[in-house]
Amino acid sequence: MVVGGILVTLRTAIAKEVSQTETIVDVLPAAELAEKEVSELFGIEFAGHPRQANLILPDGWPADKKPLRKPLMGNVIPQARLTVENLLRDAASVRVSPSSMSRREKAGLPKRPAMASAKEESMKEFIDLVIRTGFDKRAGYDWEKRKLRYK
Repeated sequence: MVVGGILVTLRTAIAKEVSQTETIVDVLPAAELAEKEVSELFGIEFAGHPRQANLILPDGWPADKKPLRKPLMGNVIPQARLTVENLLRDAASVRVSPSSMSRREKAGLPKRPAMASAKEESMKEFIDLVIRTGFDKRAGYDWEKRKLRYK
């Protein structure tokens, strides 16, 4: 967009699971069409956006169909997602919160209870196995966010 003879590009990152952000139309009216296009094609909702009618897609287009939106990845069944995330994050089937680990450590206990702990070298071996077999990619695990991406 051009504002006062200056080309302005605004970029933001939001989680695919959230898919919502605030509109900037009240500050930059020219953003109305760009926001509406992104909303229709990718399914990102802009809270407070003034235009409700479709701009690009036909009027009868199903609201849940977004032509350019890629699905969340991963094929882990919903009942197993928490366990898989815990295994990939901590090599444990039970998640121990950081505050609980700190309290346990202050009390003179291991950070994780025996049922949820793994030796450091075993954890490294487990993660290496997960990566070499490609399970992390098939499951849709995001190593940076340490979470599964769902379909």
